[in-house]
Parts: sequence; C-alpha cells; structure tokens
Amino acid sequence: MDSHPTEHGPIPAEPSSVTLRQSLYWRFCALVIGAVLLLAAGYAWFGAQPVARHIAESQFEIAATRVAASVDRRIGPVEDLIRVARRWAREPGFDVENTVGFNQLFRPVLEENAAITSVVAGTTDGQGWLLLALPEGGWRNRMTDRVRWGDEHRFTDIAPDGSVTVRNESLDYDPRRRPWYELAMSAPDDGRVNWTEPYRFFTTGDPGITASSRVNLDGGRNLVVGFDIMLRDLSRETSRIEVGRSGFALLLTDDGRVLGLPGPALKTEGDRHAAVLAAAEELGLPSLTDAIRHWRTASRPQDEVQRFSTGGKAWLASWRSYPIGEQRLWIATLAPQADFSPAWAPLLAALAAIMAIVIGFALFIARAFARQISEPVEALVDTSRRMAALDFTPSPPPASRLREMQQLVSAQDSVRSMLGKYRDTVEEQARTLQDQIAALHSTEARLQLVASVFTHAQEGISITDASGRIVEVNDAFTRITGYSREEAIGQTPSIHKSGRHPPEFYAALWRDLLAKGHWYGEIWNRRKNGELYAETLSITAVCDRQGQPLHYVALFTDITLLKEHQKQLEHVTHYDALTGLPNRVLLADRVRQAIAQTRRRDKVMALVCLDLDGFKPVNDAHGHEVGDELLVAISARMKDALREGDTLARLGGDEFVIVLTDLEDPAECNKILSRLLRVAAAPVHVRNLTLQVSASLGVTLHPMDGSDPDTLLRHADQAMYQAKQAGKNRYHLFDPEQDRLARSHHESLEHIALALENNEFVLHYQPKVNMRSGEVIGAEALLRWQHPERGLVAPGAFLPLIEDNDIIVRVGDWVIDTALAQIVRWSRDGLNMTVSVNISARQLQRDDFVSRLMERLAAYPEVAPEALELEVLETAALEDIARVSQVMEVCRNLGVSFALDDFGTGYSSLTYLKRLPANELKIDQSFVRDMLSDPEDMAIVEGIIGLAAAFRRTVIAEGVETAEHGQLLLRLGCDLGQGYGIARPMPADDLLHWVHRWKPDPSWLVSTKRPLGREDLPLLFAEIEHRQWIRTLESVLTTVAPTTHPSDSAQCRFGAWYRTEGQARYGHLPEFEALDSIHERIHELGAEALTLHTEGQDALAQDRFARIAPLSERLVSSLRALSVAIAHRSH
Repeated sequence: MDSHPTEHGPIPAEPSSVTLRQSLYWRFCALVIGAVLLLAAGYAWFGAQPVARHIAESQFEIAATRVAASVDRRIGPVEDLIRVARRWAREPGFDVENTVGFNQLFRPVLEENAAITSVVAGTTDGQGWLLLALPEGGWRNRMTDRVRWGDEHRFTDIAPDGSVTVRNESLDYDPRRRPWYELAMSAPDDGRVNWTEPYRFFTTGDPGITASSRVNLDGGRNLVVGFDIMLRDLSRETSRIEVGRSGFALLLTDDGRVLGLPGPALKTEGDRHAAVLAAAEELGLPSLTDAIRHWRTASRPQDEVQRFSTGGKAWLASWRSYPIGEQRLWIATLAPQADFSPAWAPLLAALAAIMAIVIGFALFIARAFARQISEPVEALVDTSRRMAALDFTPSPPPASRLREMQQLVSAQDSVRSMLGKYRDTVEEQARTLQDQIAALHSTEARLQLVASVFTHAQEGISITDASGRIVEVNDAFTRITGYSREEAIGQTPSIHKSGRHPPEFYAALWRDLLAKGHWYGEIWNRRKNGELYAETLSITAVCDRQGQPLHYVALFTDITLLKEHQKQLEHVTHYDALTGLPNRVLLADRVRQAIAQTRRRDKVMALVCLDLDGFKPVNDAHGHEVGDELLVAISARMKDALREGDTLARLGGDEFVIVLTDLEDPAECNKILSRLLRVAAAPVHVRNLTLQVSASLGVTLHPMDGSDPDTLLRHADQAMYQAKQAGKNRYHLFDPEQDRLARSHHESLEHIALALENNEFVLHYQPKVNMRSGEVIGAEALLRWQHPERGLVAPGAFLPLIEDNDIIVRVGDWVIDTALAQIVRWSRDGLNMTVSVNISARQLQRDDFVSRLMERLAAYPEVAPEALELEVLETAALEDIARVSQVMEVCRNLGVSFALDDFGTGYSSLTYLKRLPANELKIDQSFVRDMLSDPEDMAIVEGIIGLAAAFRRTVIAEGVETAEHGQLLLRLGCDLGQGYGIARPMPADDLLHWVHRWKPDPSWLVSTKRPLGREDLPLLFAEIEHRQWIRTLESVLTTVAPTTHPSDSAQCRFGAWYRTEGQARYGHLPEFEALDSIHERIHELGAEALTLHTEGQDALAQDRFARIAPLSERLVSSLRALSVAIAHRSH
C-alpha cells in the first residue's frame, strides 16, 4: 500500500537533565540484572527440569525399544518358519512319511534359530514326528503311528559324532491330544499361526509355548506343524538385557504370569523353574510390584512411558503389547529415572557463565542507551502514524543503543510485521474462498454430468434401498420395462418377474450378491404389457464404511433380439437350408444319442447311407432350380415314409443319411428300406415335368458293427457303393467281420515293417535293483513304438501280431544292436551295468541265432559279453528244450547270460530247470502283484525263491509296485526287484540321472537284516490269509445272493494258526498276546455285518465293515512288530 503523509508535525521533545539520565541508567541496570536473574531462575525451574525429564524418558524409550526388538528376534522368526512349513507341505510330491525330508527341512531351522527347541508334527490319523535338539549336542527323532504301532514309538538319536541309535519305546503319547494340535485343528486352514497357552512339553517336561498351523492334505487328511519355544530360553534372553545401570526387563502373559524372567529374579536354576509362570508380584521385586499396581490403576496403557515412585526413588516403566496368535503378551521395561537423567553440574556452570556475560554487557551499554533515549522518539512516532495509515513499509531503525529503546523499536516492528501478516492472511483467505467457490461450481458440473449420463444412458438403471425397494430409475428403464418412474418407485424388482426361473435361481442370485457384492448374468423378465424379454443384468451393492449395503444399483440391457438371432443361427448351423432336414452337424449328435439309446434299451440301430441314382443327369438337363425342387419333394416323401423318432439328414447334393432306432432285430429294418426304395423311385411332377430317379442304400447295424459314429457312417457308405455296383435301386448290408478280417492283419504287418524302416521304435529301460543294499544291478530294455499319430505304443499292442512272422526276428536284432550301442554310451559316461534284452522263441530257434549274436558282439568291441543278458520266456524255452539248452550253453560260453522270464507261468518242471543253463529266474509279476492278499500267490513266490536257492540260481521279482511288496520280498529272502514301485521304464538319458539320484525306500533299509527262517514263514502267511479274509468278507457283503463266510474266529486260517502253531511257538512273547483281542473284535464285527447283510440291512452292514478297516491295520502292524521282535531276538 502507498504511504500517506502525516497531518501533524513531529512531537516536541521534553527537556532532559543529567539526574534523569542517571536515574534511567541505574534503573535500567537494576531492571536488566533483575530480568536476567529472573530469566535464569525461570529457565532452571520451567525449562531445565522438563528437558531433563524428556531426555531421561527418551533414553529410556530407546532402551525399551531395544528390549522389544530382542524379544521379537526370539519369537518373530517362528511365524515365518510356519509359512515355510506350510509351503513345504503343499509342494507336489510331499510325503508325510518321509522322515528324511522332514529332517532335511527342519534341522537347519533348529540350528539357525536357537530360540526354537524342537519341531513337532501330527496328522489326523495319528501319525506324529518330533525333531529335538539335545542339550548335550546331537538330535533326536521320534516317530509315532497310533494306527500301526499303538503306544510303541520309534526313537532315532543322532550323536554329535554322527552315530545313529534306533530304539522303540512304549509311551502314552498321541499328537492329536497335545495342545498345539488341538488348537490348530480348531482353527480354519487359512494360513494363520496359532500360539498355545504356556504348558509343559511332553518330552522335556519344561514349560513353554508352541506356534502351530494346520495344512489340508490330499485324501481328506490334515497335517499340523508346530515349533516349540522353552520359557527357560526366553528367561535367559530377558535376563541378559541391560536397562540403564539397575533396570531390568521381563515378559508377562495378559493375566500377569511371568514368561521371561528379569535378571534380578534369576539367582539359581531352581529359581528359574519356580518363577516361570508365577505371578509377577511373587518375584519379590518391590519396584516391579509398584509398577504393576500403578499400571493397572491407569487402565493398563501401552506404548508410553509411565512414571512412578518406589522406595523414595522415581522410576520409569514401559509396557508394550506383543500379540502372538489370539493371545497378547506384555514386554515390561523398568529402570530408575536417575539412570537416564543428564548431569546437572556442567549445565549450571554454563548457565552462570552466560548470566555473568549478559550482566556485564548490559552495564557496558547502559550509559550509551541513557544518553540516546530521546533521539528515536520522533522516528517511532512517525512510524506509528504511517502504520495508522496502513503503511507497513519498514523504515530505517532509529540511531539509539538503549536496550529499552531497541525493545520498543522491536515491539513496534513486531506490531508492524504482525499487522502486515494479518493483512496478507485476509488476502489469502479471500483467494482461498474464491478457489472453493470455483471447486463447488466444478462439482456441480460433474453432478450434472452424472445426472445426464444416468438419464440418457441406453442401459436401464434402477437403484433400490437395502430392503430392495426401488428408489430411482432412468428413462431407459421406463422405455424397456414399460413402467413409468412413478409406477416403479416404491416397488420391488419382482414386478418384472417372468416366472421362467425357479426360486433356486433367485436364491443363488442373492447369495452371490451378498457374498461378493455384485452379480452378473442373463435373466428373463416381463414388461408391463406382459411381454417377456431377455436381458443382461449387472447388480452392484453400494456399502457404507462398515461394509453394510446401503443401495443396490442394477444395469440391464434388452437382448431379446440377440436371443432370436442366436436361435436363427443355431437353426442354420444344424439344419439344411434347402430341405430343412438335419445337416451333418446335427446328424453327428443324433447318431451319438441313438447309440446311447440303443445300449440302454438293448435294441438294434440301423445307419443308412442313401444316394439318388440318376439325379445328376436330371440336374444337368433341367437346371439347378428343378433339381432343388426334386430334392425337396423326394426329401418330404422319404421323411413321411419313416417312423416317428427316426432321423433323415442331408449331407449335401443327393446324399442322405437315415438313422433307424428301436429295432427289435435286424430284419425289422427291411420293410422300411423297401418303403424308402419305392418312394425314391416314384415319379415326381416338377414344373410340368415328370421326373423319376431311384436310390442306392448302404446299411450297417449297431451294436453288430461297433459303436463309433464315424466308423458306422464309413461302413454304411461302403455298403452304399456296393449297392450301386450291384445294379442300383437296392440296398446292401455291411458285413463288419468280413471287412475286419480282410484288412486288419495285413495292414498291421505293413505298418510295423514300415516303422522299423523309419526308426520309429525306441528302447526304454527299467532298472533292476538290490532292495536291501540299494545297488542298481542292471536294467531291462523294453521295446516301445513311437508312433507318429498314436504316440508311444506299448509292445502288447503290436508284438503279438508279429510273433509268427519273420519281422519279429528283424525287430529282435534291432533291439540287441540298440542295447549294445547304449551300453557303450553309458560306459563312456561312467555307468557300467548289465542290460537285459527279451528274445522271442522264433528268433532263439533260428539256426543262425548264435552266429548273428556273435556278429553283433564283434561290432561293439567295447562291450564285454557279460554286460548283455538275454531273457527268454519260460514257455518259449520249453517248446524245444533240447535245442534251446544247446543254444543257451553256447551263448554262456561266450559270456552272455540267460534269464527265464515270467517264471512260474509255464510247466516249471524241475527236470527242465535243471537242463536249462539259465543264471536267473524272474518271478512273474502276476504272482508278485497279488501276493499281499492272496496266500496261494505268496506260496508260489516263496516256492520259486526256495527253488532258486536250491538250484543256486539268482532270483528277481517283477511287479514290485509298492514299498509293501518290497518289504515282504525281503522278508522272504528275495533281495532283487523290478517294477513300478522302484521306477517305470524310462528313456536312456533319464536312466543315467535316475541311477545317481535313486535311494531305496526307507522301510526296506530298516527291514530285518536277514529273512525270516522257514519255521517263521507262517507269520507272513497269517498276515496274507487275514487280508484275503477281509477281501472275501467285502465281496460277500456286496453280493445279493446268499453266500457263506467263515465269521467264526476259530474257523478262519488265521485263527487256526494262532491257537495251534502260533501259540506254541510265540505264546511267550508279549507282541503275540496283543493279536488275540484285535482278531476277536474283527470277527465279532464281521459276524454282525454278515447277519445284517442277510437281513437286508446293507447300510448297517457296511458300517460294521468300515469299523473293521482300522482294526485290520492294527492287526497287520502287530504281526509285523512280532516279526521284528523275532528277528531281533534271533539276531
């Protein structure tokens, strides 16, 4: 603003005198000295003390933060580890019985996290694991299986030097009854971490807490994994924390019990055990007792520093909430305030020095200020007048050195500056008000735009309140539904209900809307005039801040025309445009339906291909329009000649297909076919023309001619061409058997020979292993056909076709060549092992077999003949045993060994076995696969193993599909195995990697070190016979006809063995006594199930049978425990 000149002259100055100047001087000195002293006192009282308290509280707060961080380092990582365990349990290939993988994952966790004492796990079917770090070093594993082992638990102790000790111990322990398991199972499987209340650990007896989480596994099972933290370790951590010179920290539960003890409370180890989980007041620490009382009186505040007094001293306390799971812990930090207060002596000395300097300086300048006190008065008055005229422009300061005058000048300048700021503030507020007005105009414009969009949108929009009453609609709503705005408001959307949707549809709509907050789909509604229309509807819920619905906004579009167009397109897609008959697409569906209907009703279906004879000359002579009219007329006649339910379809041109269903026998279709021939050959009048054609029909029948629609159509088409070749105007029935015999064999031989020339055959290799030692002893080369269209074809699909053809000899030579070449490649990669090759009977009995084999061996000088083994079927070897024996002997002299494949499926004469110089017997997989539940198959397997031992031959079992197969074979004395339970056949490159990675099943390694003696083999038969009893009972319960079953426990084979031979041999063993009660209970339930089944109460019978399953597993586990006990005692 511009300055305005003053209207008055300067104010005259009053005369001054020396006395006044001296008076001002001394008064000024007294004022300055008094003000300085008062300022110093005020600072000391009102400034220094709060600063000191603030410094103490800040330093104490830093110490409390370090305490919380220290506790969090102990407990925090546990929740991250729980998430790691959950991801591990959900990985593909996860196996809860893989204790090696369990240790590999969690042992590094315990080594890196000293706070975690042990890892526990348990499943819903009673399996449990424990990995515990021992105090003296080393590790302990405990494995639990309540179903199989009962109270027996397997302990594996790993000493610090790496030695392993395995023992069994009887404990009353079930992981499902432990607090950590029950807590996790009561919570949902949503990834949360559950913390238990403090309790005493089962293994060590120490108090602690456990973090656990539940994971859903395949098969409906659940796994719970937990990490244990001993309170003793928490106390060590809190006791080591230093808070000032004499402060301390501790960890409390929400009800005031001690989890982590403070340093002053830990005098001895006995004190630790006594004090953990005790009330904090019982620790005998007055400062702690007073702090808790003060804290509770203040309603337990958190995350702030509290002040209290104890013993005449001021103390500081910090209470931090530490939630774990559903619980809340408290981290308490206490210390005397004096430990953090600053030193006062230096502060007071500095203050005194400043006061002295200020007073001295004031005395020095007092004289000058007194002399010059009157000079700036005019300048001050002039400035005041300009300020009154709103001129706040700064002026040069008056030439005065008096403190009072400077303060006055400063005060005047402050007033001037303040008034200037007020003026600027008012101007800024005016500008802000203008901006707000502009924003209101912009918002009003946006609201007008939204309202315009709502009103002019092409989609219908309705808004309802939370109860479903319509509160607003737009113009498109009125245009589509016919209801005006006044008619719709206050109504519910049910006024549009079409009646085409069941109540379940609307219930599902509301269920999704309430759960997800939105719904989208198609719906049929009714206009005000009653007309139905289709619409796409989107409903969205508008919720308040608490998530409760306030309104529902529905947007919909009328798609009735689109639906009609779709219907028209579907008709064009499925029907012929000229005749209106079903086209090829709809025909395929009709044929599939007819096949299914024929199967359900056990009837006959006929598929007829019809082609008009002489139609082309008519079409060429009279034009396409006449030809089209002729086709329409004949189509109508043929359709009328068919029965209701039959199908007439046009494929194109003059080709038609007819589907005749529900025929009682093949002869029934003859009348219909004759009728079709007549109507097709009848004259047709078109445009004053009399036209006549005939028809040739090809017929095939289902189910006589397969069930594939394409095959049926192809065969009917072939039969139709045969009808044309036979003279036309007739029908011909397709003969599927004759066609199949004519083509199948010759085509198959040609394809196989071509596959050999095109190198389409490949070899896959299945490993053969020593299950007891884990050594890979060799591999069997298995032929596969890498078909360009069918993919990888198994040998059973093509080898039987060439068994009696010389092609099989060429294939056999290729297999030997390929296997020898692969042996060379493996040898260069460091893999040396025997490869077995299957030899057909036709190839083995050729005169030049030995010479051809020698040529192939010579072609691969790097391969030792001992690296090749030839497998011969036992039945093939017995066809000409004299010649086969001679050939085998010559080959054995070359170094090539022989194995009898599928041993046990032929005659298995001891004389033949003696004459055949085979090194190895291969037990047929059919016996091995069923030996777990068929006593006769197990007897055959045991007999072959004994036979091989008697003749000093190696024996290997094929068909080892499970770990249980391997366990039983090892107990019988068969160490070598091959099968899917070990490895599936694989390409050669995969086998090289597999050999380095493979490890035998852990149950094979812990099996008995030597097989059971013959006198103990009845134990194995008892187990197998019991499994057969269970399987027979299950079969009886699913049979309608009355069937007998030995429900008496004394009549079954197991019961007879138990009370005679078993009692005599094992009656003194405690493991044997446990069998009787389980066996009796199984038979009681079996008898009840049979009685209920006989009475027709099958549901109750199945319930009784379901109760037998866990008892059966317990019986089998007890039998195996008895076997282990016998092996240990004999060892």
